[in-house]
Amino acid sequence: MNFFKVIFLTVIFFGSYVGAKPVLKDSQQTYYSTCISGDLAAEKKLEFCQAALSEPTLSPGQRLDVQVEVGDALYSLDRFDEA
Repeated sequence: MNFFKVIFLTVIFFGSYVGAKPVLKDSQQTYYSTCISGDLAAEKKLEFCQAALSEPTLSPGQRLDVQVEVGDALYSLDRFDEA
């Protein structure tokens, strides 16, 4: 019985973490605009940029802008292999 409790709690905990997107503070903002704004810490910028990449409405140029910002954020976090 304990085994099933552990599995259940693990699924609940990690399931909610994986699907979560960062919260936008203003209804006029998008993940893209927040990503390229430049006034975020590297960890937050990475979260918003990764969320922006999952949006289907980005143009190829916008997608490239976001990928550059992701690379910059990873570089700032000393994650050079991923950048």
